[in-house]
Amino acid sequence: MKIGPHLHRIGNDIVAAYLIDTEEGVTVIDAGLPGHWRDFQRELAAMGRTKADVRGIVLTGRAGAQPAPFTDAPDEALASLARLADVKAGWVLPGHGTPWKVSPGEVEAHVREGGR
Repeated sequence: MKIGPHLHRIGNDIVAAYLIDTEEGVTVIDAGLPGHWRDFQRELAAMGRTKADVRGIVLTGRAGAQPAPFTDAPDEALASLARLADVKAGWVLPGHGTPWKVSPGEVEAHVREGGR
């Protein structure tokens, strides 16, 4: 499903994968579940792409608002999130779960509160 310029989503309300389409190729954010394979192939085809166009996969982990679990520098990740807090956007797309219809600033505050 195309959800924005160069941005597509497959999956369900619990596990999602995002496909970012650029001139260089496709970056996949999270891999979805085995049952999403056909959706992944269909979405690539709808984008005019194939799996050969995939240039990278970014995996995330733990549920809840947090810096990416694979970071070696969580303080820097929080600082990066703080720099995004003023971005004028109405959606934030986590790797797992449904998209958040809130500003990056609201997400930053939520993460700093420990995801409560």
